[in-house]
Amino acid sequence: MASVQPPNPLPPDQNVGPILLGISGTCLALVIITTSVRIWVRTALRSSGWDDYTIVIVTLLGIARYGVQVGQVSIGNGRHRWYIEPEDYVQNNKLGWVAQILLFASICLLKISILLLLLRIKDSRRVRPVSAYWTGVGECWNPRIRIYYIYATIGMYFESIWSNLELYLGIVGANLALSRSIFAYFFREGGTTKGCSVYNSADRSLVADDIQIAGPEDADAAVDAAERAFTA
Repeated sequence: MASVQPPNPLPPDQNVGPILLGISGTCLALVIITTSVRIWVRTALRSSGWDDYTIVIVTLLGIARYGVQVGQVSIGNGRHRWYIEPEDYVQNNKLGWVAQILLFASICLLKISILLLLLRIKDSRRVRPVSAYWTGVGECWNPRIRIYYIYATIGMYFESIWSNLELYLGIVGANLALSRSIFAYFFREGGTTKGCSVYNSADRSLVADDIQIAGPEDADAAVDAAERAFTA
């Protein structure tokens, strides 16, 4: 196989590796903080569930992916291939495949964790009936919600940076969905952090010391607010 010929003239020797690590490292710090607080509060309230267990696995995969990318940047990832040694270029590609596997696995588990959280606080399906998926007849989310979000990816020229933002901010978003329970845990009446928590399967809500942590009305309000924003 003929070797690839470099362009003439060569592109500038720019290095975006530090940008990748800087943005990803900042997001990863938020991931670790929010996940730690979430698990701490859920454990203290004795209300841990599969949504919590899966988000911990996602966080560990995200940390592993960041470690792989640190290794890539150390051998030239972020620079044009013409400015790095051939063996470093090959090694970068190998590590890139490992990073991709970690990304795919973590994104899948992140979606599963979010779905488990939604099933925990809301017992109704947004698409009614389920047969609407194959018949086309039924009620569903306004399609403009998912279409408009596509525009958020247009200006991202570095796919690695965007992939990390998608993963890390997704984890942070899943953790912030429980901000109400965290607030109730730290600021409930009496200032005590001791008490029991129960999961009420009848109304699909979490209750701790007579404080409702999350329930169907929270999910309904979030969905309705999103729909109004795109129909206004």
